[in-house]
Amino acid sequence: MEAAKQGAFIQWNHPGWKVQQADGIPVMYEFHRKLLAKGWLHGIEYYNDVEYYPLVFKMCKEYNLALMGNSDNHGSISVAYNRPEYINRPMTLVFSKEKSSDALKEALFAGRTMVWFRDILAGKEEYAKPFFYKCISVGKPFYKDENNIYFEVANRSDIPFYLTKGTTKGAPGEIALPANSVTRIVVSKKTNSPVAYDVRNILTGETEVLAVELKF
Repeated sequence: MEAAKQGAFIQWNHPGWKVQQADGIPVMYEFHRKLLAKGWLHGIEYYNDVEYYPLVFKMCKEYNLALMGNSDNHGSISVAYNRPEYINRPMTLVFSKEKSSDALKEALFAGRTMVWFRDILAGKEEYAKPFFYKCISVGKPFYKDENNIYFEVANRSDIPFYLTKGTTKGAPGEIALPANSVTRIVVSKKTNSPVAYDVRNILTGETEVLAVELKF
C-alpha cells in the first residue's frame, strides 16, 4: 500500500519459481487480483535469471501489464552470463518518448516494454513489429541475372533475427540475419515482393511469434 501511495511501479517477480510454485506454472491468485483491482500491480516478470514463464504473456495481455525481464543476479554479471553461452544478460527494453526519468516511468506504467534474453525478444506485437523494422533495412536489388534477383538486408542491431517458414515460391525458406551485419538474399525473378516470414526469436504471445515481410 505504501509503495502504491508513493507512485511506485510494482511488479510480480518470478511467478513460476519452483521454490514457490512446484510445477513452474504461474498462477494468478486472489491476492494478485486484489492488487489489480486497486491498480497496484503494473508488471510481471516474464524472464528471471535463466528461466521464463510463457503463461505470463497471456496475463500481461489480459490485464495490460508490462512484461519484465531481469537477471536477479546476486553476484557478478560477467561470471553468470559469460560468452559464448550468453550474448547478453536478461534485461527489459523500455520504449520511452525521451531520455528522462519521468518519460521512463510513463513508459513503464503504459506497458511499453520488451524483454531480451539470450538471443530472444519477447513483447506485444504493437511494440515488437516497429522494433524489428527499425533494426533492419532492405536494400534495392543490386544485381539481376536471367534467373535471379539479388538484394541485401542490413541488421543494425545487436540482436540476431531468424526468419523461418517462408512459403513464397522462389525465395529462401529460412534466412538468418546476424547482429550488426549485412546478408545477401537471392530470389527468383518470378518471386513477387514482399516475401513473408515468421521471426522465430521474437515472441509476441504465449505461443505466437512475429510475422514480417521483406519488400525488395
